[in-house]
Amino acid sequence: MEGKEKDLRNLFQKSGCSLADYLKIEKRKKVPAIWLWMLVFAFFALACCVWNDIFTPGWQKVAILGLCLIPFVLILLLHFNYRNWSLTTIAGLGALVIVAIALNVCSPKEVTRKFVNGAEKRLGQ
Repeated sequence: MEGKEKDLRNLFQKSGCSLADYLKIEKRKKVPAIWLWMLVFAFFALACCVWNDIFTPGWQKVAILGLCLIPFVLILLLHFNYRNWSLTTIAGLGALVIVAIALNVCSPKEVTRKFVNGAEKRLGQ
């Protein structure tokens, strides 16, 4: 079996063609980082606008929908680009905290207290 694999590789190298080209395998295209940063900025700006009640009631509903959609898209793009579950989880939790604060589900002080209590429990202090 190994001899056949070497012969096949030699055949592709001598012919000036690669196996990936023959099988039409394309490299995974990544989303440029500038788009990710633009989404982060748009998400944060929209969260600030929703939190401060800048919009009229009709537009407030649209802004809230956008506030829920943008982090979902951002997290998918982050995971698509980096395939790192830790980064995806941290970004997801961060987005969830920002949405919760923007929608007045909890205050920044409560979120900080929860994080500090959780960290103290994990560190055993």
